[in-house]
Amino acid sequence: MFASDAVLHALERAAAAVPGGVGIFDAEGGHLIPLGSNGFTSMLGYPKEYLAAMDAAALRSLVHQDDRTRLEALIQRVSALRNGDSAGATLQLRHADGGWRAVRLQVAVFTRDAADRPAAILGTVITADAAGETDAPSVLAGVLEQAPESLIERRHLEQALREQAERFALIVRSARLGWWTYEFGTGVLSWSDESRHLFAWPAESQPTYKGFLATVHALDRPRVTLLFERAVEVGGRFEVEFRILLPGGEERWVRASAECHCDDFENPLSLFGVMIDITPSKRAEAALRESEERFRQLAETISEIFWVLDPVRHKWLYVSPAYRRLFGLREDQSGDQPDPEKWLRAVHPDDRERVGQVLAGKVASGRFDHEYRVRTPRGTRRMRDRGVVSRDSSGRVMRVLGVTEDVTDQARR
Repeated sequence: MFASDAVLHALERAAAAVPGGVGIFDAEGGHLIPLGSNGFTSMLGYPKEYLAAMDAAALRSLVHQDDRTRLEALIQRVSALRNGDSAGATLQLRHADGGWRAVRLQVAVFTRDAADRPAAILGTVITADAAGETDAPSVLAGVLEQAPESLIERRHLEQALREQAERFALIVRSARLGWWTYEFGTGVLSWSDESRHLFAWPAESQPTYKGFLATVHALDRPRVTLLFERAVEVGGRFEVEFRILLPGGEERWVRASAECHCDDFENPLSLFGVMIDITPSKRAEAALRESEERFRQLAETISEIFWVLDPVRHKWLYVSPAYRRLFGLREDQSGDQPDPEKWLRAVHPDDRERVGQVLAGKVASGRFDHEYRVRTPRGTRRMRDRGVVSRDSSGRVMRVLGVTEDVTDQARR
């Protein structure tokens, strides 16, 4: 709706005194809202509901073909009007009985959009005979003057909406977030400049759903198509991550989320969604996985035991597979999971206190390098621990990181 209820009610009251008809025409949506008395009905024989259901093309068809050039000229003049001014023309309109009636049409721009184009036009229609006795511009001005507070309210509302739209645009640009809409009835896909930039599409190109799917990676296309079709069928929201291929062959990752808007009968009308480039985070995840895989391969092959301990909870956060090899444990022996207490109990009683201090993070210098004995299925082995104690900014111990090496054979030499 392009006018608030308060504005419409105020204009209704003012229109009651007009010796003809008053209406607001929505220049964007193409519909007429008849106001006030039944002037339209008495003048042309059409009920309000009939007129309100007519679009711009149907309303033009009411004008006699000899006067349509005059109507188009009037529309051009109206689009250039200054606030407070109006323009008019005498036209022949078809009556409901099939005949023609000469009327005086006087119009002014009621509201404008953000680009200062007419969005809604307020007009009066008076019979040609009455127009000879009545100043049509004054009648229209009188209608507007009857609702000053409501119009001020409308202007404040429009200003607030413009400011909100500007803030939204700033957020979108700052976050590099692209938005898009898809109309099911027309199949029209609309993209923001950020969305075009993400897909490397020229500004003058017209995006289409088929063209969009063509850019989606072949392995991800079935999943994206399925989610889109499901949104058409059942509505709701969805979120999906997929790859796209740019014209030059570059691969990008995109996260898209959308919400389906339906009519009162749950029939889908449109989708509104946003998209963001997540390529950097996906590349970082891939690099991390690759690094973790290299570390896992290294940890599984070397004889040293890597370990990370949380001294507060007294729990291993990580222990490499060499621990199980040292104690002769199999992977399926879940009852013998690495545990600091079990490790400490395996340490020779004469060395246990010193090792316990390290496991508790009580290392004054922050680093440790010591040897001790531990009992294993292969007998007593001599181990060497080297590592560091990690602290936060307040000096509290957070982690103990160490490497344990079996140096028994070296000690015997």
